[in-house]
Amino acid sequence: MHLDKKQIFHFLKKLKIKKSDTVFFHGNSMALFQVKGENPKKKTDFFWKCVIEFIGKKGTIIVPSFTYSVNTQKIFDAKKTKSKIGQFSEDFRKTNLGERTNDPIFSVCVYGREKIKIKKLSFDNSFGKNSIFGYLHSHNVKLICLGCGIEAVTFLHYIEQFINVPYRNFKVFDAKILNEKKKIIKKKIKFFCRLDNKKYKYNHDILKKAMIKKQKLYFSNFGRIKSYSFNAKSFFLICKSILKNDNKILIDEI
Repeated sequence: MHLDKKQIFHFLKKLKIKKSDTVFFHGNSMALFQVKGENPKKKTDFFWKCVIEFIGKKGTIIVPSFTYSVNTQKIFDAKKTKSKIGQFSEDFRKTNLGERTNDPIFSVCVYGREKIKIKKLSFDNSFGKNSIFGYLHSHNVKLICLGCGIEAVTFLHYIEQFINVPYRNFKVFDAKILNEKKKIIKKKIKFFCRLDNKKYKYNHDILKKAMIKKQKLYFSNFGRIKSYSFNAKSFFLICKSILKNDNKILIDEI
């Protein structure tokens, strides 16, 4: 199976993606092995070329390139620091299609109309109102899970911070960043992270079922691989409602 442009367009339409949308992609690189192309690089390039054509000149693509580069001697360099969240993310970074934000924890690569606005977002508070996750919420960005599930959606932690769940708390981390002027700057970043003494695993089934019940979770197969999409505001409202009733409902303590 080698997915062509027509099949990729059909996939995006089934996920309710439209021209001029801003779309945030979580992905599994295995999905792109099914795409037309002679080698992995050509497959990746072909896939993103199709997505860019589909959303048009007024659309925007955001792909996470998280690195968690804090409290170490490492200096975050948006041009060179590798993504730590898988090959799908790293392959998009290496296409040089978009520009990368200077957030040393939750950087994203951005292509399209909203690029400048997103590059100016704050990262002093990783899940704050003015962060990339606050942007997803306020602009009702469409999120796609290409070959992965809701467990990949980091936007969930933005909602957990909004609710102030008891199994996470604020920590301040030190970071070093090489900026566009090749100058190293030091930043303190507030991060709502797991409690050190709390052992648990997430259970996303309740959230997924609620999204399906409200008809806010869309499904489409990308070749043989099941994928999902939803908009940020729907996800926020449903997740907030669930957590307000029971602020530990999404975790199973170990």
